[in-house]
Formats: sequence, structure tokens, C-alpha cells
Amino acid sequence: MPFGYAVTNEASNDARLIASAARIGTEFGADIIKTRFSGRAEDIEIVNAANCPVLALGGPKTERVEDYFLFVKHCIDMGAKGIAAGRNIIQSENPVGVVAALNVLIHQGGTVEEAYQAYRISF
Repeated sequence: MPFGYAVTNEASNDARLIASAARIGTEFGADIIKTRFSGRAEDIEIVNAANCPVLALGGPKTERVEDYFLFVKHCIDMGAKGIAAGRNIIQSENPVGVVAALNVLIHQGGTVEEAYQAYRISF
């Protein structure tokens, strides 16, 4: 990430800058890139520039779990191979459900609605 993890401002979410940093990482020999996604359509530039698998950072803490699932679905739709999740799992009132939902989104190619159903069933 061109700005580091802790910096979150408009420039730090600029897909062109993140894509450039991802490409530099690849040029330096990275086998995989873990970086921020903004949640916008331009995020596809990050994956295209990387030339290696990209993992999205775990994403923002959201008020509603469905919004988090929307973010994850967006990342997968943009070409991310997965996510590096932490707080959105361990700080959840239903961590088992979040993992089940992420499985639906990432490994099964499911919809946000299907992921939410997996989340609710696991409660």
C-alpha cells in the first residue's frame, strides 16, 4: 500500500496509486499482493496491474454484517482471490457465521443473500 495501513484518506483509496504499488511489489518478486480495496469499480485496476494473486485487506468495520458481505463480494468480483480478515470475524457476535458466509462468497461463488443465509443458519 502506498500510504501504509493506518492512513485512510481519499488518496489512500485511489485505485491508480494502489495499482502502481501492487505492480511494484510484483516487479520486486512478490508472489502475492495483500492490499486495500476502495469498494469502487476502479479496484479492478489493482488486480490487473498486479500480475499475481491479490488478497484484499479484511475490509471496513461495518454496522451491518450484510454491508461487510457486499464489500467482500465486490473484492471477489474485481478479481481478488480472497481476503485477509481479522476483526470482522473475531469481533463479530457470530464469528462462525461470518466464516461460513465468507466461504459462500469466496469459495462457492455465492451471492450476498446466500452468504447472509449461511451467516444466520450458523447462529
